[in-house]
Amino acid sequence: MNENLPPIDVIPSNEAPESLVESLFGMFSEPGEVFERLRDRPLQHINWILPLILLMVLGSIQSIVVTQQPQVIITARQGIEQTFDKAVADGKMTRQQADQQVSMTESFLTPGIMGIFGAIGMMVTMVILFFTEALIIWVLGKYVLGGNAGYLKSLEVVGLSNVVAAVGLPIMTLLVIIYGDPSANPGPMLLLRPFDHHNKLHLIISAFNIFSVWSMIVMGIGVARVNKAASVKGVAVCLVIWVIVVVGLILAFGGR
Repeated sequence: MNENLPPIDVIPSNEAPESLVESLFGMFSEPGEVFERLRDRPLQHINWILPLILLMVLGSIQSIVVTQQPQVIITARQGIEQTFDKAVADGKMTRQQADQQVSMTESFLTPGIMGIFGAIGMMVTMVILFFTEALIIWVLGKYVLGGNAGYLKSLEVVGLSNVVAAVGLPIMTLLVIIYGDPSANPGPMLLLRPFDHHNKLHLIISAFNIFSVWSMIVMGIGVARVNKAASVKGVAVCLVIWVIVVVGLILAFGGR
């Protein structure tokens, strides 16, 4: 009896593939599960292209807003004047030549011009950082976590993880407007009043805002899951590397 009925386990699955929207929202609710499913699926370029575009657009808007703040213009002019004052003190030019150069340079320091160049610079920076992060994630996954996820899969991890950072950009833009401080962000730097943009310690503290740390944690989970490693190990590796890079860059080039 019932010899003609097909076995249940050969019935094909009609489960629909996970949509990009589901993946994006999953970064805030269940990133581990999203990356687990991502690991065994074919490459989907939209998973990194759309987040990159989102970062570029929101980053450009933030840059334009920042360059409209009076403090930014004042700081830029002070930097230019100090540079030419040093040139005069070193005997490289006369005071008259320095004053002419300062006047010429400051004519370009208008909110409109700074906004345009700021937006362009932000987009270029976002692209460079994005692909650099993917390279670092790929190297960590392969040589530290012992996985075999390729560079393009690492791009997907970076793209989806940076959705968290992208959501933070409008919030940081709003804080810039409220505080009138181009460095304002949702983190411990809000407790530093007044905030000194030339103080290395202040700059280091400002780097550790909620969304930056959150994004790194999600990225750590992602690199671990696609490389079949423990999430704790992936998060620890990403956070350590991130802290070393951020602190190193600030100590080398930030403040004085």
